[in-house]
Order: sequence, then structure tokens, then C-alpha cells
Amino acid sequence: MGRINKAEGNTEEAFRCFMLAANSGSPRYQNQVGALYSEGLGVSADYIEAARWYEKSAQSGYMYAQANIGWAYYAGLGVTQSYKLSLQWYERAAKQGHHESEYNLGLMYADGLGTEVDLAKAAVWLSRAVAGGVEQAQAALEKVTGYT
Repeated sequence: MGRINKAEGNTEEAFRCFMLAANSGSPRYQNQVGALYSEGLGVSADYIEAARWYEKSAQSGYMYAQANIGWAYYAGLGVTQSYKLSLQWYERAAKQGHHESEYNLGLMYADGLGTEVDLAKAAVWLSRAVAGGVEQAQAALEKVTGYT
């Protein structure tokens, strides 16, 4: 099961089913419940609940949830904004091959968000994102390597 949208039918029933799976301990569905709370599908939008479910899933090692909680900390959605925690979660996901996290991590190293500026690390992560097919990573990589 992937993402659901309002056009596909009964989002409340989908939320109920996903919640049952999430409560049984499935990191995949814990992440999905977080996404449903974040998007307000089948339930009222609630970034605090979304972050709680993302973090629960992320703690289990689920890379998609690690990327989602990384974004939550980056943007301060449902949690206190923290570039340091965002960087840590993105790095966990990136080390598992989550390409968007590789890209985000590269940008954070390039800009010194949650860490010192490190253009060499930025270039490594952005190169991985490029290899993973993240289109916007190429321009960021060219900018970073232009300064090294």
C-alpha cells in the first residue's frame, strides 16, 4: 500500500486500517500514519502527531521515516526546529541510500546548518544524490565544487 489521496475513496477507513498496522508495530505504517496526520487525510492535520509517528518509525530504522522526521526538525513542524537533529536524521536515512536525504544533507553541510560548513562533505553527499537521480542535486554540486 502506498500513499492515499482524497480522490481514491474513504480516507477515514484507510486511516483506521493504517493505524491498526501502526499500533501493531509496523514501522512502515507508523510512517504512513505520520504522513496522514501531516497531510490531514482521513484525520485532522496534526503536525505534532505526525512527528510523533515519524519519530517512532524512525527509531526502528525505517529510512523514509528518518527522512520525514529530518524534515520535521528542519522546518519545525510538530517539533522544536533543530538543524542539528535534522542533520542527524537525514544522515541516518542517507546512509541507507535515501537519495533526497543525501541531497538535503549535502545542502546542510554546504550552508553550515546544524554543523560547520564542510564543502568536501557537501560534495560527497550531493554526488551520491546525483548518482541516485535527484535532479536538483547536480546544480547544487556544481555550486559547491566551484568553491573547493
